[in-house]
Amino acid sequence: MHIDLSERTALITGASGGIGRQTALALTRSGAHCVLMARQLDRLGEVAKEAPDDSMTLCPVDLLDEAQLNNALSSLDRHIDIIVHCAAPTFAYNKLHALSQEDTHQQFQVGIHSMTQICAKLLPEMMVKRWGRVVLVSSLSAQLSGRGAAHYNMVKAAQESLARSIALEYGRYRICANTLRLGPIDGPRLAQREQTYPGSRQKMLDKSPSKTLPTPEEVANVIAFFCSTYIAPVNGATLDVTASTHLNPMW
Repeated sequence: MHIDLSERTALITGASGGIGRQTALALTRSGAHCVLMARQLDRLGEVAKEAPDDSMTLCPVDLLDEAQLNNALSSLDRHIDIIVHCAAPTFAYNKLHALSQEDTHQQFQVGIHSMTQICAKLLPEMMVKRWGRVVLVSSLSAQLSGRGAAHYNMVKAAQESLARSIALEYGRYRICANTLRLGPIDGPRLAQREQTYPGSRQKMLDKSPSKTLPTPEEVANVIAFFCSTYIAPVNGATLDVTASTHLNPMW
């Protein structure tokens, strides 16, 4: 199976690291031009160095700033065929009554509000072209509701609902919107956690029935498939991309 995105342009949020970074590289390998969104221009530049010349457009933007995001979207000089929403701010775990209002605002602004803003701007163009792909990176927390993360759980559940709504309302225009539900990823964040809590990676591996965790590169390859023509029969769906950790109800 060959994924050919040579005539497509993808906008990727959270593109400076982790899954967003690997998704940008995977899509450019499939021929797409990628518009990279993240806060830090220098980190976006590092991603671009790994890709073919002129295959990426750097778009530094803070998704917490609605005006800045609107200006960035209005300044795009390319039609966007694909939206991949990877951005997700970190937060401090706590019970609902003790959650920071700032953290809660950030979760909803980055996870949902910015995505609805992006879609409101770009979906009409996809309707005209009668083709589009929207992929939202969700989490097992949407279903299992991890402790100390009520705001994050709500946002991830809302992302899955958003994908279904897009599929329902825009599917007739050959626009496919789907969600990938992730568990722990064997990437930079887990490596950072391992430094703070030695042994945490092994504990996660032990909870996985397959004794493995997906890597950012593996998740990016699945995202590339969901951006392709092959995904046309799949719309409004949620796929567990967890290397089987979703099968452990005690996660």
